[in-house]
Amino acid sequence: MDFRTRDHLREDGVSPQSTRTAWPKITSPTPHNPANLGLNSLWINILPSSPRRSIFYADFRLSPPVFSIFYGQGGRGEGGAPPVSPRLGYSPVATVDSAPECHNPYVRILISAGEASGELYGAQLIEALRHEGARQSPQLALEFFGVGGERMQQAGCELVVNAHEIAVVGLAEVVEHLPRIYQRFRRVVAEAERRRPDAAVLIDFPDFNFRLARELHKRGIPVIYYVSPQLWAWRQSRIELVRKYVRKMLVIFPFEEKFYRERGIEAEFVGHPLADLPLPSITREQFAADYGIDAQRPWIALLPGSRKGEVSRIFPKLLEAAQLLGPDYVYIVPVASTLDTHWMTSFLHSYNGPPITFTRDARATLRHARVAAVASGTSTLEAALIGTPFAMVYQVAPLTWTFGRRLVKVDRFAMVNLIAERDVVPELVQDGFTAERVCGELRKLLPEGSAREAMMKGFDEVRHRLRPSDTEGSASQRAARAVLTVLGQAL
Repeated sequence: MDFRTRDHLREDGVSPQSTRTAWPKITSPTPHNPANLGLNSLWINILPSSPRRSIFYADFRLSPPVFSIFYGQGGRGEGGAPPVSPRLGYSPVATVDSAPECHNPYVRILISAGEASGELYGAQLIEALRHEGARQSPQLALEFFGVGGERMQQAGCELVVNAHEIAVVGLAEVVEHLPRIYQRFRRVVAEAERRRPDAAVLIDFPDFNFRLARELHKRGIPVIYYVSPQLWAWRQSRIELVRKYVRKMLVIFPFEEKFYRERGIEAEFVGHPLADLPLPSITREQFAADYGIDAQRPWIALLPGSRKGEVSRIFPKLLEAAQLLGPDYVYIVPVASTLDTHWMTSFLHSYNGPPITFTRDARATLRHARVAAVASGTSTLEAALIGTPFAMVYQVAPLTWTFGRRLVKVDRFAMVNLIAERDVVPELVQDGFTAERVCGELRKLLPEGSAREAMMKGFDEVRHRLRPSDTEGSASQRAARAVLTVLGQAL
């Protein structure tokens, strides 16, 4: 084997710079390493910009076994695939003459999603990354760890912190839970320090993730931000944080790409993940049988949010609205993955209205509901894409509203209205959010008529705007390709 060391490089008249690479060793056979070839990371010295780069490429070919190194800045992997690195600084592809392929090459990615919607996107992204990674390099293995919930865990992400431990909203609420949030934050940073991921994908959740981006940047870990915080709406000073710490923004609303590019930040509109989802396949009859509810009466969905603070303020008023609407309807409340059903049922202790049915499937609930009252957030977009007429509701702590309202730069709150650039759904916010108003808006939408028809046309417009017209694949697939491209450039 001819393995060039620092001294060898100096003998050749090259002044090396530190980078990470690997050295091969013989190991015992394992199911994942049938070729008996192992890779350990090792600091050695290469000058990536050296005119002798092609010489190093040739020198690092060991046969048998054969070990090819492709640099992230210009090389290509097997079959022309973009370069990817298992924390080594290049894209290794190892084979052994007349032996099975080595499965050692891998990429480690930190993903942080602190809310129910974000962890849904995180789970979809993990699956898309595995698919795109396997397509580009069959030998590539991906490893994920970070912050998320049940869906990300099921997709194969090792949870360092569960999202429900840190999912709070509003200034007053954050202050109350700050010690716990900070403790979890330090845990994530420590794991990033220990595991040294090749890159991090941060999904929305800006109060936590911007601080995490800074710590990761200090450690030389490339940061990709997927699902932009609403900087175009408020706290635009945070643009400087994006400029300093984020390698690329992957945005899901069409106007966001222009917003960032006008400010000198690399951004790509990948489309909205929810726009790619098929309608839930479960029938109304099956859903009714599963939850023991009457399929003949109209259903009203009540979605109070995904965080305890907002649910504590919003859910009691939605229950009051159910009491006002009366027993002619079935009331269904999907419980977000970040919340505990037992905790949700505690709100019914002093409730004397029609029965409330809790489910774990928000999309199927919306699919079969006649109308809905939905807390501001991703669920409003889900309702629009599924085609369920709804009223948007929201309320934060008075202190949060007093200070936050002055910083908001937009005149609408519902994402559906922002995308359509007009009022498609009614917005019941803060003092305007009362049980009586919820009841009144839903009664307008329950029967067939002009109000319902106009809202459905608005939903069609929103669907059209959420899909890029000139690219292939789903939003998650486009995001996965963008992540792998950044990995190749960075490594």
